[in-house]
Amino acid sequence: MTHIPAILLIVNPISGDIDKDILIQKVEKQVLNEGKNLLIYKTSGKHDIQEITSILKENSPQRVLVAGGDGTIKLCVEALQKFDIPLGIIPAGSANGLAVDLGIPTDLNNAIDLALNKNAKPMDILKINGETAIHISDIGINASLVKNYDKSNIRGKLGYALQSIPTLIDFKETFRFKIVANGTIKEGHAMMIAIANSQKYGNGAVINPKGKLDDGKFEVLIFKSLQMGKILQTIFNEIPFDEDFVEMIATDVVEITTKEAIPFQIDGEYIEKTKKIEAKIFSKQAQIIY
Repeated sequence: MTHIPAILLIVNPISGDIDKDILIQKVEKQVLNEGKNLLIYKTSGKHDIQEITSILKENSPQRVLVAGGDGTIKLCVEALQKFDIPLGIIPAGSANGLAVDLGIPTDLNNAIDLALNKNAKPMDILKINGETAIHISDIGINASLVKNYDKSNIRGKLGYALQSIPTLIDFKETFRFKIVANGTIKEGHAMMIAIANSQKYGNGAVINPKGKLDDGKFEVLIFKSLQMGKILQTIFNEIPFDEDFVEMIATDVVEITTKEAIPFQIDGEYIEKTKKIEAKIFSKQAQIIY
């Protein structure tokens, strides 16, 4: 009996504002035209990694496609850790930071075509406090903004802009930090410290101009300025990245401690307030199609 190669499509049904039924129909049409079988898994937020792992073991798909935002991509990267299977990205989330950074088309048909036909490239991943991270994480004012945005009913750039007001009110002062990296210790005050494996936030704002996804390094960016508005303007891509108020440390492992608990987010998902962050890079652990 002839074996029909399979493609696994993982869909987050509640992410973003793209009609997922139309997306699935478009993927199914192209996959069937290529003479392949399409497997579909919709995330539920419960036991997704275990369910995906089971599908991968039973079906050995040629490649996996993910339709969702950064959180869903991170989920797939975790599930694929023990499999040599490439991952294609169809941007379909509220935050599509990694897709923006990789230059993946926003047009649905073009993104599907790329995910199905282009070759994969290796990408580094991070572990931060035991959590997988693929894009940009931070402590400080942006994590506070993410927390406020999550509680809001208004999505998109307008939602972030509206939540910048209570964020500025709540986050009035710098916090004291200590960073241990590359055998050195740095202490000071900051409004935000980012751990970046890539260059851009989902809105296209370049926060880490020297970031590369496959160089075995990540950048620690210290926003030390008291000009909170300027930091938010950088986040919103309203002004260029300004090296005068940002200090960068390139490393493969870092420990960050703070005197008080500070808001912390990973890849656009608010985690908690924390006083300690440990991050380490794992070189070329993911195979991403772009």
